[in-house]
Amino acid sequence: MTTNVRFVWNNVGDGTSSLTATSSAGTLLPANMQADERAAVWRSNTQELAAAPTVNAAGTGYVPVDVVTLLVTGSTSTVKGRVEVATTKVSATPGIVAAGTGGTPGAAVVTGTTGTGTKFTANVTISAGGAISSVDSLAGGGSYTVNPTNINNEPVTGGGLTGAALSVVMGVNTVTIYSRGTYTVTGTVATQDSTTGSGTGVTFTAVTFQVKEQTLTFQWAASQTVDSICLAWTNLTSTATVRCRGYTNTGGSGLLFDNTVSPDTGLSIGNTTVQNWIAASYAIKELQILIIDEANQDTYFQVSRAVIGARIEPVRNASQGSFSVGWREQTKPVRAESRDLRIEPGGRYRSLRLNLSLLEVASRDLIVAMVANGLGNGVWVSAFPEDGTASTRQLHAFWGALVQDVDFSYPLLDRWAAPLVFEEMG
Repeated sequence: MTTNVRFVWNNVGDGTSSLTATSSAGTLLPANMQADERAAVWRSNTQELAAAPTVNAAGTGYVPVDVVTLLVTGSTSTVKGRVEVATTKVSATPGIVAAGTGGTPGAAVVTGTTGTGTKFTANVTISAGGAISSVDSLAGGGSYTVNPTNINNEPVTGGGLTGAALSVVMGVNTVTIYSRGTYTVTGTVATQDSTTGSGTGVTFTAVTFQVKEQTLTFQWAASQTVDSICLAWTNLTSTATVRCRGYTNTGGSGLLFDNTVSPDTGLSIGNTTVQNWIAASYAIKELQILIIDEANQDTYFQVSRAVIGARIEPVRNASQGSFSVGWREQTKPVRAESRDLRIEPGGRYRSLRLNLSLLEVASRDLIVAMVANGLGNGVWVSAFPEDGTASTRQLHAFWGALVQDVDFSYPLLDRWAAPLVFEEMG
């Protein structure tokens, strides 16, 4: 999709009456997104269960659909995660209830007969008289979605036996996530904190976590015109989703738009951006930005700058011959007297040059308003705002500022030209 260059210079995100987040890490508060410093960031501080943990000890007394609240060793939580027992298994060597008759003397394997799922098996010894004399070991615990009908008297078959029955105890085989909880400190192993059933003794390993979804909420005392929401210097991955919802009133009342995008990624340039271009302009008093990124390997989400407002977009795009984007290096190579080459490290930032050479009156006036805001004041600039390639959008968009005086010229009848030079902030 081809669209013209876009600018957002009147950032209403800096003038909120309230700015909150689901969580914040220490001094890395949401208000940091209103500062023109890359190091000033908002960072989240809550995680949640990422996947069902591995059962370590099965315990006893469990039934499928029991819900177990986890006590994660070493963790700190405001809400503990919970798992649901998906399948159970026989978790200990069965006992003899009825020895049966008619069996073939010697070693044999017997199998359970009731319940739903894969039935348990046990290694037994059948006496010379044709009855079970001992249960030697549990051969396989099975996998049940419904427990045996009577765990104190479970009929078994095998070895030619008739009328044999064993008593069994049921432990946890597998679990699924029931609720993910909210954690600020995590761990890798867990025991049972509580359960909806009567089971005891289950333990878990391989407890894993992911960053909990986060909502940033911007509120204004008066309505603000918004059609563009951009985030700079994030740590989001390509599979993240950023959902923006605008409301006529605070408190999430009067939904006007609900638009979801993914970050612009693909280049290792240290700046993963988010650009959410709303199809129309809306007057809103509240904006909610919901971030979900299950693939994120960090323990937090991070955003350095939030830019919210109404974009300007000239009718005619920038001239191709005058367009360039590149890096400005502050690192300096220095030749010592010994002839050794030393490197004095410094920062680097992007510079974007373009010439709007065919501005009609309405577009000219929009650019004049931006230029009149002054050099050094923040502008979100995006040269390819809705290009089909994420890395192209990423390379040509940043939060920056005009750094050179702008002279408007008059190359054609009823057409104006404005050469613009932006440098990246942070």
